[in-house]
Amino acid sequence: MPYIAVALSLAFWGYIWTRIFEKVGYTRWWGLVMLVPVLNLVALVVFAFSVWPIEAELRRLRN
Repeated sequence: MPYIAVALSLAFWGYIWTRIFEKVGYTRWWGLVMLVPVLNLVALVVFAFSVWPIEAELRRLRN
């Protein structure tokens, strides 16, 4: 029974992360990276300090 709860929790958080990455213009695969320990910390650093695709598109449209 606990394995079902863990699997459902991972599926839920995977879905949440894929939606977040999709909304900012990244591919959904980044959301699955967030489920991998240690690699998720690297992904958060990349996510925090890079120019988001949605920001780049907004800059292009304003110019």
